[in-house]
Amino acid sequence: LVYVFSGYLMRIAPMHPAFIHVFIFFPLVIYGLDRIIKKKSPFLFIGSFALIMLHGYYFAYMVTILAFVFGIIRYLDVYGKICWKEFRTIFFRAAAGYILAALMGLITLLPAVLLYLSSTRGNSGGEYPFLIYSLEYYKNLFTGMFFPPGDTDYPALVSVVLPFILIPFIERKRDDKILRIFLILSLCLFCVPVLGRLMNGFGYPSNRWSFAFSFLAAYCVTNGIDRIF
Repeated sequence: LVYVFSGYLMRIAPMHPAFIHVFIFFPLVIYGLDRIIKKKSPFLFIGSFALIMLHGYYFAYMVTILAFVFGIIRYLDVYGKICWKEFRTIFFRAAAGYILAALMGLITLLPAVLLYLSSTRGNSGGEYPFLIYSLEYYKNLFTGMFFPPGDTDYPALVSVVLPFILIPFIERKRDDKILRIFLILSLCLFCVPVLGRLMNGFGYPSNRWSFAFSFLAAYCVTNGIDRIF
C-alpha cells in the first residue's frame, strides 16, 4: 500500500503512463536478482528486466545501476564475505541473464538511441552544481519526500513512513545493516548533484529513480511494523 499509493505514482502516472512500467517491474528485477544470488532460477530476473528494456531504455539504465549496487551489497549480506570462486559464478550468471534480457529488448534500441542523442539528456544542457545543491533544493527535497502532491523527483510518501525509516538507525540491529546501507546510499543519490546526473544519463540532475526509494521505504515499513505493534 505504501509503495502503490506513493505520490510518485498517484501524481505522475496519469501524466506519464510510461512511468508505471518500471514501478511494476523493478521489484520483480530485485527479487529475481536475489534469487540468482541464492543460486535459484534466473528466469524471473531475465523476464522482468527484458520487459523493462522493451518499455524504455531510460528506466532500464537506472535499474541497471540500482540492481548492480543491490547485487553487490546483497551478496555480502547473504554470504558475509567474498569467496571469489563463488562470487564469479554468481556474477557471470547474473551478467549472462542481463545480456539475454538486453538482447530480448534490442528491437527498440536503435530508435531509443537516436532519440537520446538528440534530447537534453544527451548533454548537460547548462551548468549544474557538482557536490551541493541550493538550500531551497534541500527544503523541497524534505517536504517533497513526505508531503503531497509528489513529483518525478520526490515520492511524497505518507508521513507514517518516516519513523519506520528511522528505526534501523535507532535500534541498530544487526539484521538492519543492509537497510541502513541502502538508506544512506539513497540519501547520497538525493543530495549530491553529480550522482543525480549519473542517474539521469549524465544530463541534468534528476531523481526519477525515486520509485526505487518508494519501494525501499515500503520495505522498511513491512520490516518494522511488528516492532511498532
